[in-house]
Amino acid sequence: MNNSATLLRDLKQQSVADLIKRGRSGSFVYAILWAVICFFNGIQYSHPEMLYGNLALLILSGSGRLALDSLTPEFVGRHHKICGRLFGVCALSQALHLGVLASYIYYQPEFQSLVFPILLVAAGAAGAGAASLAIDKLVRLLFPILMVGPFFISLTFHPSGPNFILACVCIIFIFYIDAATKNIYTDYWAAILNSALLSEQAIELKHLSTTDPLTQLHNRLHFNNHLDKEWQRAYRNQEPVTAMFIDLDFFKLINDKFGHDAGDICLQQSAALLKKYAQRAGDALARYGGEEFVVFFSDTQAGDGEKIAEKIINEFRSLKVQTPHGEIELRCSIGICSYVPNGSTKQTDLLIHADKALYEAKRNGRDCYRVFESGAKPLHPFQIVTNQVQN
Repeated sequence: MNNSATLLRDLKQQSVADLIKRGRSGSFVYAILWAVICFFNGIQYSHPEMLYGNLALLILSGSGRLALDSLTPEFVGRHHKICGRLFGVCALSQALHLGVLASYIYYQPEFQSLVFPILLVAAGAAGAGAASLAIDKLVRLLFPILMVGPFFISLTFHPSGPNFILACVCIIFIFYIDAATKNIYTDYWAAILNSALLSEQAIELKHLSTTDPLTQLHNRLHFNNHLDKEWQRAYRNQEPVTAMFIDLDFFKLINDKFGHDAGDICLQQSAALLKKYAQRAGDALARYGGEEFVVFFSDTQAGDGEKIAEKIINEFRSLKVQTPHGEIELRCSIGICSYVPNGSTKQTDLLIHADKALYEAKRNGRDCYRVFESGAKPLHPFQIVTNQVQN
């Protein structure tokens, strides 16, 4: 699994992306509400600068939120800290703007017709905005404070019975929003953490189900699934494919003489040697069973497979495996088969004939390779072409 630092970074990236997405609906809602309140009360005639000046500022901060929402997920992921801060600035500036506006209007006689709707909007926006953006701890705390705080402060500078009651209501309202949104914050982070852990567990289980635990190569199940896909692709494109079975010679004697722990080391060293021969996207390497490995090469003819087999056999001849029980020299035998898939052939033919070629290599001295050449139809075993790697 990922370490805790990587997991935390991934969760923060996701939370910033979710925060920006959640804030999309509130980008211009404050500007729209302000315009509706003013137009219904004739402010465009009596105080047009009040209407359009504040409208422009609300649209500007809303545009910043919308611009962040238009960024690609990849960009937000790479720059999640900056994007998160910019979103916080835009959202909190809107909250502060509306809060200051409400407290200013409350004490201006010429705007008394706006007092009730603007206070209603400020209270509703404080609750709805904090709930929507509660997944960010700082925004969750500051949004209602900046929305209601300016009005509360203005009330304290104008002490009176009604103002005292309103000030108490403001305090109670802020604490209530904090308590209500804390659950949203906790539930969100618990949910994405559990989701991330489940995803990692699913990936790990998939890896375990398709990986040989000793050699860390793919297992037979994964290889067969890969072969199915690549066979269909080769059939569509009419490209040659090659399969190669590689078997360690006299491996039972190695286990009997040196022990199974030494045999395991030999298998691990063999897997490490073979890994570099299956690097392309269409290639596959797997431990097929016991001391036998299988390699699939996409878009590869028999002649190219022979060259690879020669290299592998020569590398095994140079390999000296160090074990607690002494040094072991390994040898291998290889069977090769190539096909250009058509309607009369199956992927099982490829493996069956590569295995027959391996049997011939074993029967004729080991430490060599044999090629089962195939054309449009499966060939008879006597058509096996014998090749011996020169020492």
